[in-house]
Amino acid sequence: MGIRRNIVRYRVSIRRRLCWLLGGMSLMTLLVVNLVWLPDTIHDIHVTYAELQHVAVRGVRDHIQFFLAEKEQALKSQAMLFRFPFHSGDQATLRQLAQRFFQREPGLVSIV
Repeated sequence: MGIRRNIVRYRVSIRRRLCWLLGGMSLMTLLVVNLVWLPDTIHDIHVTYAELQHVAVRGVRDHIQFFLAEKEQALKSQAMLFRFPFHSGDQATLRQLAQRFFQREPGLVSIV
């Protein structure tokens, strides 16, 4: 019985053998191509990710600078409004101006 199984096993057609060989070679080729291509692609992804983070941080920084410059300009203009009542000693006008300013800028109320 054992000899019959060996004989049946070896009676595989040449077409089937060539098919298996071609399939194995195709898989090996895909494996080699991926092993060559994949590390460079992963490196490019890391570089691109770092550049994207840098651009995002720069965008947030620019946005914050613009916001702070806008608030600085608002404070300067408000200071110009406070100047005349302050020098004349008009407390009621100063309170009224301060109350209007704090209504427009609620973020500064928590600082004060």
